[in-house]
Amino acid sequence: MDQSDFEELLFGLWDPNPERRQQSKNAYQGLDANQRRERLKACLESDSDGLVWKAAYLLLKEAPSDYLALVVQKLNSDNVDIRYVICGVFHDLRVTEARLALEKLAEHDSNGRVRFAAIKALGVCGNASSIGVLDRIRKTDQGHDTQGRSLAEAAEAALRNQQSRLS
Repeated sequence: MDQSDFEELLFGLWDPNPERRQQSKNAYQGLDANQRRERLKACLESDSDGLVWKAAYLLLKEAPSDYLALVVQKLNSDNVDIRYVICGVFHDLRVTEARLALEKLAEHDSNGRVRFAAIKALGVCGNASSIGVLDRIRKTDQGHDTQGRSLAEAAEAALRNQQSRLS
């Protein structure tokens, strides 16, 4: 199986057709774990945000401690869509170890969509120290994401979510 076949297999894991999904899952699980992870690492270098999301998700599901630093590095990508989907992976998997990087993005990223995703992720990944960052955004940020959603309102929602989790 070459890299392009592997990438197609990854998309099959999320296919709406249950039969294709199961076939892809069987093929994926049939691969040697080391070979799988090397291919997933190669996928992280793609410009395709969908492929990067799938690779990051699977690496962090399979071996979070081995690949967290590698996935966090993707938050420094020049590609806005890559930064955005990585925030989504951290949110979906509730990766609390990504908190510091998410706090930095929430406050300082140049793109409102990325900031929105980082704020949302902090609602499920943050801890008590994230409250200060979210509170500053809630009180002072006038920004919006590309869909017009208020970053201050997102921070308020993240604070409510976080406070309910921590209490």
